[in-house]
Amino acid sequence: MLTVMAYDRFVFIFKPLHYHTVMNPYRVKQLVLIGNLIPLTVMLTQIYLATRLSLCKYTIQRAFCDNVSVIDLSCDNDKFSLVCSVFGVCAIFCLGVLPMFLVILSYLKIILIILKMSTDARKKTFATCSPHLIVFILFSFVSLFSIIYNRVYPDVSVRAKVIRPFFLATNYILIPPFVQPVIYGLKSQEIRQSFLKFRKRAILRFQLSLK
Repeated sequence: MLTVMAYDRFVFIFKPLHYHTVMNPYRVKQLVLIGNLIPLTVMLTQIYLATRLSLCKYTIQRAFCDNVSVIDLSCDNDKFSLVCSVFGVCAIFCLGVLPMFLVILSYLKIILIILKMSTDARKKTFATCSPHLIVFILFSFVSLFSIIYNRVYPDVSVRAKVIRPFFLATNYILIPPFVQPVIYGLKSQEIRQSFLKFRKRAILRFQLSLK
């Protein structure tokens, strides 16, 4: 979905006069469907492969059950463990590396065109792209860190000595959804004004309570 949003920003900046023609309701429905169907297909395939594994261990040493955790529980001679591991790497590439590359490429082009704009146009463009860019950078950073964390430090005892495993294992599924409403919500004028009014009332009540 972040890749779809990057495409939307790309069209808005490079083809502003044709934006509503390109991003018509039918095209938006197509992009949303693709953005949800591809990850769903990959995850269901991964779950199916995991159900074919023969398990020799039954204790997961992580905060939640993921593909790497299930593979670690499989028997050493299980042929499906290699298939699951290879498919997991392919899933990371399809759902992580490739979308990240496309988003970075689109923003590089946006930056190049921003440099040729006036100061006011730069501010408007930055205001349009900044919420998505912040969420994308945050999500990419914590997701990449979590992937490296799971792949490079498979031994729990070693990981526990280096960093706190629980937070690093859950940050990429907790932090982005938590901050997205804040980032996108405060950009909305109506929500921002409501927040400012709520803050003023809270400060006033606090001052009255002190009296």
